[in-house]
Amino acid sequence: MSSMLRSDAMSMCDVYLQPEAAFDIVSRFGEMGCLQFLDVNEDIKPYLRKFASEVCRCAEMERRLHYMESEMKKDDIEISDLDQDPPALQPNEMSQFENALEKWEDDIVGMSENQTGLLNNYLELREMLYVLIQIGPLLGNAEIAPDSLLSRKGGGETARIGGRLVVISGVVQRNRSFPFETMLWRVSRGNIYYRQASQDATLQDPYTGKDIRKVAFLAICQGEQLSTRMEKVCTGFRVNVYPCPETKAERQEMINKLYHRIGDLEQVLKKTKYHRCKALKTVGKQWSTWMMQVKKTKAIYHTMNLFTLDITKNCLIGKCWVPDMDLIKVNDVMEQCSAKIGTNVPSFMSKTETIATPPTYHRTNKFTSGFQALINAYSESSYGELNPVCLQQDYDRELYENEDFYNYWYNTHDIWTIFKLVQSHEQAARADDDVNVFIMTTVWSNGQSIENFRPGVKFQSMQTEKLKAKISQFRRYQRRDSDKKAEDLLLAEVAKYSIPFGELMIHQAIRSIEFVLSTVSHTASYLRLWALSLAHEQLSDMLWQMIMSKLALKDRTPYGSLKIFIVFSIWAIFAVSILVVMEGLSAFLHTLRLHWVEFMSKFYEGNGYPFQPLTFEDLRVGGDNDKDSETMCKKTKLLNK
Repeated sequence: MSSMLRSDAMSMCDVYLQPEAAFDIVSRFGEMGCLQFLDVNEDIKPYLRKFASEVCRCAEMERRLHYMESEMKKDDIEISDLDQDPPALQPNEMSQFENALEKWEDDIVGMSENQTGLLNNYLELREMLYVLIQIGPLLGNAEIAPDSLLSRKGGGETARIGGRLVVISGVVQRNRSFPFETMLWRVSRGNIYYRQASQDATLQDPYTGKDIRKVAFLAICQGEQLSTRMEKVCTGFRVNVYPCPETKAERQEMINKLYHRIGDLEQVLKKTKYHRCKALKTVGKQWSTWMMQVKKTKAIYHTMNLFTLDITKNCLIGKCWVPDMDLIKVNDVMEQCSAKIGTNVPSFMSKTETIATPPTYHRTNKFTSGFQALINAYSESSYGELNPVCLQQDYDRELYENEDFYNYWYNTHDIWTIFKLVQSHEQAARADDDVNVFIMTTVWSNGQSIENFRPGVKFQSMQTEKLKAKISQFRRYQRRDSDKKAEDLLLAEVAKYSIPFGELMIHQAIRSIEFVLSTVSHTASYLRLWALSLAHEQLSDMLWQMIMSKLALKDRTPYGSLKIFIVFSIWAIFAVSILVVMEGLSAFLHTLRLHWVEFMSKFYEGNGYPFQPLTFEDLRVGGDNDKDSETMCKKTKLLNK
């Protein structure tokens, strides 16, 4: 049976794939999305597995595609969406695809580096032009030659000032201009001439493409020691310093040359950007397809690394969980792939016995997936447990007509006994174990569960020696590996249900305390809900008496009708905003609490784990099957060296 009522029935299966057909079969499994593979190579490091190099090749191609994506985002190049679902790269196509991606990456890297260098030169020219234009008015017709700045006239003679004057001009980021000025004043102890431009300049960072605000400055100091200090301050604040011509004529001539060079550089930048954008647009049309192909290929090889090789190294063997409803479909896919390739030995799958708890899988659609997500946010349903989503929809009629679907009948180990020996298995019937069983009955009345704890203990007869004898006899006559496997299953199941009596008593005592405390808490929750309803009823009555009745209904004047209309509007606003909104929010919060806390704690176990099959559908939303591939690939490269 398959519905949302309970998890799909699951089977543990052994998968046997021929190497030449393994890639195609796993690819089909990814398209189907109904097999959860288990790692049978847990004792083998990831970088030592058979397909580790293929995973690393895919990771490198993925890195190149991500680099191209970042470059396209810088220039706002549109990346086309997938118009169809592309297949994974075949093993014989990977080399050609790698070479194509490498060529595209080299071209884009070359154009990007060339453009960055040109932009860096363009930034320097723009900054230099900005400095000359802004500093010129500060200097006027004055010359900044050392002779003119180092001398002054007085009394008909020229008097020398000790030390050499140093002129520094450049640009500093606006957000760092005040600390920069303060630091210059401190290192010079106020012996400095410092001026800033009245207007800022907005320039583009050649590496990030973001706008930055800068301001030009002029600083003049005296002496070599002070000059060295100023240079260190400029270096610390990452200030770009530019030379300033000595005379006004020289400054104007340099400004004219800068305008000419900037114009030529803008033409070169325009052509460079055109060719770069053209290449990126070509990549953008195919990028989504390429990325999906690489991700699929990487997921396939990652899954194949979960398989192990047989002794002859001619067969890949793996384990997986498969829903029983999909077994026929999976077998058909394996037969089709084997027939297509024409292998001598077909790939196949067989069920295997296990005591491991299967994963929980609920088949949902666009409507029911939202409800299921709310339940899964609380916890995943235990395997075979009644799904709480069904209580919110039209499954309640099915529950009433088929009482054996209730959790307290279906999960008898939770209601009638905490632990019991499952003797229905043929292997388990061979062994009797000393099991301490604690009885807990549940009585259902008026739709509520009242747990009556009766600490009764049922002891089975002591048969330890008999158990040992049967296991010994079982070992004596075993002849095949399958017998050894059956013995392991038998011993594991016996150990699972062999729980000490003291541990059972402690567990039941804790459950009893939790039940009493939760009963008090749940009762208080219903009382709070009742109190809120009563408070809202009183508030509604007060609003009617204080607003409608007193201000409007008692007015018998000719203007009473108009007054009723206005007062009714005011009353309606208060009633809707306070009563309806608050009551709706209160009902929502209490419903959520009653469902999550009270209902779940009484009737929901929620100890399962989700079914996570190999599916390419997750790759469409940016999923990745191997988050540790970078570390694995580094170790693989070191190993290959």
